[in-house]
Amino acid sequence: MAARTAIPQAITHNDVLQAITDLRAKHVVHEFHDSERYDLVYEGERFAPKAVFGIAARRVTGRILTPADFTGGEGTQCFRVLRRLGFIVEKKLASSETSELTFVVGQEYNRREGIHALYGGQWRGGISTPTACPVIFLFTGDGGDAFGYEDMFRVDGVFLYTGEGQKGDMKWVRGNLSIRDSAANGKDLLLFEQSKIGFVRFVGYSQYLGHHMEERRDSSGSMRQAIVFELEVGEKVVASTEALSDGPLELPKARTLDELRAALSLVAPRVLASRQRVALIHYRAEAVKKYALARSKGRCEGCGKDAPFRNLKKQPYLEPHHTTRRADGGPDTPENVIALCPNCHRRVHSGIDGEAYNKSLIAVLARIS
Repeated sequence: MAARTAIPQAITHNDVLQAITDLRAKHVVHEFHDSERYDLVYEGERFAPKAVFGIAARRVTGRILTPADFTGGEGTQCFRVLRRLGFIVEKKLASSETSELTFVVGQEYNRREGIHALYGGQWRGGISTPTACPVIFLFTGDGGDAFGYEDMFRVDGVFLYTGEGQKGDMKWVRGNLSIRDSAANGKDLLLFEQSKIGFVRFVGYSQYLGHHMEERRDSSGSMRQAIVFELEVGEKVVASTEALSDGPLELPKARTLDELRAALSLVAPRVLASRQRVALIHYRAEAVKKYALARSKGRCEGCGKDAPFRNLKKQPYLEPHHTTRRADGGPDTPENVIALCPNCHRRVHSGIDGEAYNKSLIAVLARIS
């Protein structure tokens, strides 16, 4: 008992920080289980208070404590010491607080207060893995371009999201592993885009479709192998235990306007394997582009002029443009895609009146769709 009363007086703030670091990295062997009623909250992530305290005590005692060595809970030395050292120990979130997340596509949220304070997870970095919620928060923005984090929507609507790891080849650990195994672990992926300092905009629920490796620069400027995740962004996908067939999808031909309309209204099976979802995304994206180009009849739907030239297939060259960005919740439908000549397309993205011009294109689509 004497040793137990001496421990709280000697444990320091740095001892607790080191215990949290070791728990995050899973570098320490201990006998503690997940807490039942209380969490220590640090940087938006939740830890078992007794585990943190027991590991933090090793510098003083020469060993990691066991659950039998001390008690936890309100009024105990364990909680008093952790709070005296500046750490937050609070009751676990009720299941009703974590079962339903009510993020709205396109709406802006304070990342620290509106996301992590409510649901947990690391409030720094791109991949955040709360312990109290069956979700993984993904954050993207322009700030990571200099370090090889180049996230973007591919032309077929698939979102390319760069994994984590600043130096050297990216490895299958922590956040990267959590994304890859998200479906198997029952975790939803929620994608946010940085809008301004401290704030993010909800892009939508995502589903892991696959990944590939790319050669990109790391934070030191050296070339390395980076993990690039391929995500479907849209509505929440309900998990199913039905057996999945990974065979090819039977997709109808889509050439004429009538066939393209039928392709766009195609109702997909509720349960699809990842490879099938990728095929369906490609199919729908191509159908939308073809529909917009066919609707234009070879004339730019912005300026009304004929396409400036013909492509290698001897077709009028026009470029499809989403008037509402996919990152802002814009659907991949003909009502949101317009066929533009290269000049009008660049005007939207680079012109001094680009925003106003884009609004006029939305009005055009409302008339012709």
